[in-house]
Amino acid sequence: MREHPSFYAFKTWLSQNHYSHYLNFRSPMGADYGAEMWFDDELGRNWRR
Repeated sequence: MREHPSFYAFKTWLSQNHYSHYLNFRSPMGADYGAEMWFDDELGRNWRR
């Protein structure tokens, strides 16, 4: 079984590698939600929503 990439694992990786500042932006829906939507869109996983 192939594992699906996790947004939260990606977010942890960003933090551990000093890239978490890229998730500091304003969004009407909240930065985490907007970033997760982008992540799913890039991986073609919008069917999850």
